[in-house]
Amino acid sequence: MSTQRTTPVIPTPYRCGQYTPGHDVHYSQARLSSEHPPIREAVIEDIADDGTVTFVDGSTLWNHDPVRLRAIVQADGARVDVRSYGVLKVPHVTGGGGYLVCVAESATPCADEPAGPRPGESVVDELIRRGGVLRPGRQVLTELGLLESDDE
Repeated sequence: MSTQRTTPVIPTPYRCGQYTPGHDVHYSQARLSSEHPPIREAVIEDIADDGTVTFVDGSTLWNHDPVRLRAIVQADGARVDVRSYGVLKVPHVTGGGGYLVCVAESATPCADEPAGPRPGESVVDELIRRGGVLRPGRQVLTELGLLESDDE
């Protein structure tokens, strides 16, 4: 009989394509949140099926992927850092690093379409609809008229 500990499997993040609070973590959001100290330390008491995260102090936040967050807490513990820019960090118990999860004050529905721009959609319209964008810088600068198109 083996006494070797197994590491819980953390599911791949559910990417709904929205960078609004409680949904996908945008890389800028992750970077900015790491540049500031945590707002507070907290301990998760419960993660409901609807994504409501309840802390031992009675406060709540929401995330669209409760299955993954439960697996992370099972692997690394319920002590978390509530960070700026809507980020919850679950530090690794083995030291250094951790998981970043986007949180919100209240629930909002996920997008029911694939991530990315709609055909012909401007970067500004996509930004408003999704709460963030990931497009090549050259494409954005060209669309905004700040760079000449290679086609001309």
